[in-house]
Amino acid sequence: MDKLYKFKGNYDHRSTDTNPTLYRDMIDYLDNQNNVLAEAVSAFLWQPDTDYIVGAKVITNAMPKGCIAECIAKGTSGKTEPTWVKGTINDNGIEWKVYNPTEYDIKPTANSDKPVTSNGVYKAIARAHHYIQRNTAYNVGDVLTSPNLPYGTTIVVTQSGTTGADEPDWNIIKNNMGGVTDDGTLKFRAEGMFQQVALMAHPVGSIYESTASTSPEVLFGGTWESMEAGRVLVSAGTASTGTVYTAGDKGGEEATGISIANLPPHSFSGTTSDDGLHEHNIMAGQAWSSGAQPARLSYRDNNGPTNFKTDAAGLHHHTFKTNTLGEGQAHNNMMPYEVIYRWKRIA
Repeated sequence: MDKLYKFKGNYDHRSTDTNPTLYRDMIDYLDNQNNVLAEAVSAFLWQPDTDYIVGAKVITNAMPKGCIAECIAKGTSGKTEPTWVKGTINDNGIEWKVYNPTEYDIKPTANSDKPVTSNGVYKAIARAHHYIQRNTAYNVGDVLTSPNLPYGTTIVVTQSGTTGADEPDWNIIKNNMGGVTDDGTLKFRAEGMFQQVALMAHPVGSIYESTASTSPEVLFGGTWESMEAGRVLVSAGTASTGTVYTAGDKGGEEATGISIANLPPHSFSGTTSDDGLHEHNIMAGQAWSSGAQPARLSYRDNNGPTNFKTDAAGLHHHTFKTNTLGEGQAHNNMMPYEVIYRWKRIA
């Protein structure tokens, strides 16, 4: 079997790490995994039309949970997989003993004389492929996988804890890629290869836009927050006008009023004629003096003082007011737009 690359090398680092996994690293790793997987399948998984000798051991997901099968009568397997039940079964002449091993010793101590059992082989495969194990403690950020999920799927622990004794429902997980699953006291998120590539293409700080309301956190993991509604984006830096835009700053208004300072320069003017286009009333019977000569009007009739009007112009100007225009309402200050959904990745 091809040697496995050390998984904790540069093959499982996030884009936010100081030494993120590069595309060439991942391709190199996946090429190696393909070789290992092909040899592991051939060596340990039941195969059709295959010769098996006594003592050969195989596993398959169709077996009862936790079981393996050991060949106790050699032969050639059938074209279709047999029905696996605990005990002895026949497979096109081969006899298999199906059982759940209870002992294993994949790392014997110096004073141990236990052989590596079939369960130990299974455990070795599981550890080599980083299969998630039962009743096992994991930390946040641990990257695992499972033979029950599509090839290329990884399991990322999102809450530290210990897996439960029973397997989670992998069919539900397959249909909810990117969702969080409770397993014992820990939580994990299953991510397909597409999701992993999508996350690599959207490191922390990236923006994701869509006309659909489904969050990218559901689509391919990561932690995202919805961006503030009603805002467009502006590039950071110094504009050609000299205005400096700093990342994170906010500005602008949906609607705005116009102050006097924003109006274009303009003026109003008007005048009246010299005589004012009017006459003045005087009352008979009242007297006043102008300069040294008195002027007196004393005519009265039976009804009291009589009013007279001058026949000369007023010889002065009058103040007047122009009509007021405008209601002072704010006007729309927005460019043509189309509303979408937008998120920013924060973790």
